[in-house]
Amino acid sequence: MTTVFLIRHGLTAQTGTSLYGRTGGILLDHRGVAQAERLAVRFKGVKLTAIYSSPLERCVGTVEPLAAAQRLRVDPRQELTEMDAGTWTGKPLRRLRHLKAWQEVQ
Repeated sequence: MTTVFLIRHGLTAQTGTSLYGRTGGILLDHRGVAQAERLAVRFKGVKLTAIYSSPLERCVGTVEPLAAAQRLRVDPRQELTEMDAGTWTGKPLRRLRHLKAWQEVQ
């Protein structure tokens, strides 16, 4: 039997302030780096056979410590990229929350 662990990327400076979707170049902040390091500790004793990730920097950065601890390489997969937020990309969440369409999506 195969077990799949789904892991969301760690925190970034933009987390909670804007919808960044597929925007590249957004890195983990100090909190996200700490989360990534704790992730590797959390999986100690769990034998993984592969680590797949979205190619976005914040996603790869989240699983790199885990991959190093498991002596695996991160396999970036375009199919794991976050949703395309379209014209909402980069918009402040405080503005999006008031849209009827946002309420429907949520």
